[in-house]
Amino acid sequence: MPVIHDWLNFNLRPAKRIERQMIVEALLRLVRFEDPARYAYIGMGAYYFSDFILMHKVLGINNMFSIEQDPENPTRYTWNRPFNCIQMKFGTTYKVLPELAVFDERPVIVWLDYYGYLDDLKLGDIGLIASKCQAGSALIVTVNGGTPGTNKGKLKEFEAALSKNYRPATYGTSLASDDKFGELCRNAITMRLQSALSDRFAGEVHAVRMRQIFNFRYRDGMQMATYGWLFPSEEQDEHLNREPKLLQTANISNDERAVKIDAPTLTFKEIAYLKGRLPDPVDPAEFPLDPAHITSDLINSFASVYRYFPSFANIEE
Repeated sequence: MPVIHDWLNFNLRPAKRIERQMIVEALLRLVRFEDPARYAYIGMGAYYFSDFILMHKVLGINNMFSIEQDPENPTRYTWNRPFNCIQMKFGTTYKVLPELAVFDERPVIVWLDYYGYLDDLKLGDIGLIASKCQAGSALIVTVNGGTPGTNKGKLKEFEAALSKNYRPATYGTSLASDDKFGELCRNAITMRLQSALSDRFAGEVHAVRMRQIFNFRYRDGMQMATYGWLFPSEEQDEHLNREPKLLQTANISNDERAVKIDAPTLTFKEIAYLKGRLPDPVDPAEFPLDPAHITSDLINSFASVYRYFPSFANIEE
């Protein structure tokens, strides 16, 4: 059965690459409860392992697990591992995650980087993480953030897979736009996490709390949404309260405010010109091209992501 990374090169998605770097930079600020190297990372590396490379190089994580639902070609995944510390786990997330002993051993950073719509199976994975993770852990979830809207086929598929419990009274209007649909998904995941924590600590003070930290929207062809939560202990939560600046950056969102990642289409020369003037304001009138082509909106979009903007080069070997 073909998998998405057979036809989509995950290395060549500029908005996704920007998002990865924003997330790792934020985690470096926030995951201060333990030595980052003590964490385990659980993700879906595909053939490219782009997120694994960042987690290993930037955070120093050596205990890593990549889950793949492609049983037909395990050798290719294993062969493409960039580091020997990545363990391959083949099977669906809802079968592999319950079998991982690492939840009992150390805090984890889990990125459930799905490509399809949010559904009950995905919410099951999400609830499992909240029911098992140690204090200090983090969960990141990516799903299709494009509303099925009036597309009867997509709408039928979405409604068949997501329980009515997760649809608000305003469900109809939640399909009116990608922004509103993204908020529906965020609320559904939040409900599942809260429910899992309530079941885990029934009648007791929650030894693990939750704080939303990410709410991204990006598009590399398809509209996607990424959400993230920290699970601090009471003491860790108080530490975050004492240092609010840790959470006061443009890329961290603890509510419905979505951080929209726009990777503008610019030439290498245009990028070099803008980088040479940032972070100072850039006046479109001073740009050596017609402002009708390099608009203030384009410049502002680049300015918001230039520190994370990928550089591509053609290297002949």
